[in-house]
Amino acid sequence: MEWVNFATGQGPGPGSNFQYSAWTTDANHLGNVAYRTGKKIEWDYANLRATNAPDAAPFIKRPVYRKGWDDILKA
Repeated sequence: MEWVNFATGQGPGPGSNFQYSAWTTDANHLGNVAYRTGKKIEWDYANLRATNAPDAAPFIKRPVYRKGWDDILKA
């Protein structure tokens, strides 16, 4: 309800900070990529890639999606 109140201009911002949670989720996922590659990741945020670990690329963006997801996940 607090999000609806904020969106309609009737209350303060919601307690859940979506920007903060997005950064936290990104950091968590990159930690998983580092674990799977066995390397410390140097992250290029502007280009969304690991500059020091080309073998991390398949964990960041799949080169090929499973059948049925092609049209949905095109970027």
